[in-house]
Amino acid sequence: MIATPYEPRHVHNPEGINYDPSQGTFEYLSPLDFTPFNALAPINAHSFQLPGLGSEGPLCGHQHLSHFSSDLKSARYDLLSCRRIVCPRCWQDWARRSTFEIVLRIEALARSTGQRPYRCVFSVSPESVSHDSWDWDRVNTSLFHRGYRRSGNHGVDGGVAIFHPFRLKPKVKRQLRKTGIHNGVGMWAVVRGWVKDGADLFEFASFGPHVHSIVFGSPMAHSCDDFVLAFDDKNGVPQQLATTKDVVAFTRYLLSHVGVLMDFTISEDDPHEKEHRRKTHAIRSFGCLHHIDPEKLLPPAEYEALAKEIAGLLDMEWVDGELRYPASSRDIGTSDEGIEWLPIYKLGQHLADDAIYKSLSPSQRDFWDNVVTFMGLEGHSPNTSELKPPPDVSVFETKPPPGDST
Repeated sequence: MIATPYEPRHVHNPEGINYDPSQGTFEYLSPLDFTPFNALAPINAHSFQLPGLGSEGPLCGHQHLSHFSSDLKSARYDLLSCRRIVCPRCWQDWARRSTFEIVLRIEALARSTGQRPYRCVFSVSPESVSHDSWDWDRVNTSLFHRGYRRSGNHGVDGGVAIFHPFRLKPKVKRQLRKTGIHNGVGMWAVVRGWVKDGADLFEFASFGPHVHSIVFGSPMAHSCDDFVLAFDDKNGVPQQLATTKDVVAFTRYLLSHVGVLMDFTISEDDPHEKEHRRKTHAIRSFGCLHHIDPEKLLPPAEYEALAKEIAGLLDMEWVDGELRYPASSRDIGTSDEGIEWLPIYKLGQHLADDAIYKSLSPSQRDFWDNVVTFMGLEGHSPNTSELKPPPDVSVFETKPPPGDST
């Protein structure tokens, strides 16, 4: 089926293709996702899972056509994602994008104010961590809210707080310190590797809710009967995260063992859905970092430079306001630098331009016409096996960079 330059079938109605790139992703619900939300329901060690140590959703990791070049001579295929934080494949992408957003806010504030952030931990007293019962109401009041107040009374202006449900057992910490195998990667990176290889998480960790934070201000440590505010200090002086690279590395590490709540979900039909999500969110900004817009804190050139720097530290790239992975040609391995990519949902509108359409070869016209037809019938874009690109359409594939195996 080859279209000539004069056939009217290429004048597609862009409104007739109801396709959105978000259809390239999907949510995969676990069997536990149907338990209704209850902020007073008990939570325990079995209520949570660590990122990347669960199961992946169906079709996760399959390639699909996501972008086309403005001259229609190239096609870019991205990976489908189930977006489950516990998915062994998707958690790395989630961690990178979450780190980018967190660090962009932190570094924009740091550069606009000339201050560097500190890292600290909020916790209830050690005696009550494991002996008292926990629910989300207590997590909010005893950890987050009390942490904001107590830290504010001890020199903290604000920051980002990340919830962790597990603590490594003392004997495990002693073992790691003795061997030193965690040096340079962190204790949780080692434990994640053991669990990924089949070990039981609870052999190394126990339930012990606490919050790690990256904060601004002139902080001071604090300890009393019901709360502990501790810093990564040296000789009693809290130490700053000196560089953007330090902030990226520490944020990535914190996200590697954040608590992923597994035993209930929140229905979008729930009239209190936004409030429930706010109260169960594991990553929260407070004080001076709450509701800031990093783009408004820096001049445009500095903002772009910062975004590119953070993206590079995450093995990603920042292009035209989009955080993405570099793409390379499937056949010859060249990068896609210099190619103007357009999202696939704009294909019908792009093909309606006679000048562009007539510049294509018959095989290129046929391929792109068939892509539009396929999307109209199937509701999603094709992969290369469903619709094979012709030889004169270059295929580019994006893949998450190697590494982060745990």
